[in-house]
Amino acid sequence: MVAATLFTSPVHGSIFNLLKRFVQTRYDYSTWLKLTELSGLRSADFDMGEV
Repeated sequence: MVAATLFTSPVHGSIFNLLKRFVQTRYDYSTWLKLTELSGLRSADFDMGEV
């Protein structure tokens, strides 16, 4: 699964924000929430200052 591979290494918050925007535009917010839940992330919001 692509999402599982994508979220295994640290990624800058801006990449997550762009991905979130893409998913919400292409699909919807609930799809984004499901993606983050299935990937094991604890939050759907990411700090641009974190890696």
